[in-house]
Amino acid sequence: MGQGCTDESFEELFLAYYGRIVQALGRLLGDWARAEDLANEAFLKLYRAPLPQGSDGNVAGWLYRTAMNLGIDALRSSARRQRYEQAAVVAEADSYRREDAFDRVLRRRDSSACAPFWRN
Repeated sequence: MGQGCTDESFEELFLAYYGRIVQALGRLLGDWARAEDLANEAFLKLYRAPLPQGSDGNVAGWLYRTAMNLGIDALRSSARRQRYEQAAVVAEADSYRREDAFDRVLRRRDSSACAPFWRN
């Protein structure tokens, strides 16, 4: 665990800041379940690794900044996913339109090829 932190001191940090971190992420994301997941991820990062050198021992600030970065990353990922999904829908609609046009051309060719036989 980071910087010689004991399980008891980590539990104190968790209890002191978890609610605030979830609230901040919930306001950012508008999705409270996702906010809880990201808050857990921020605390897991704190548990697994020591604070960076530039943090000056400000655990609350590090947690808040880490959580906000995770939230911003989640928003970017969601926006990117929506763009890809919309592009896929448009591409699929275009392929259906192309198939319809192709089918119309084939039907015209088939009917014109049969036209001399109908006149007989």
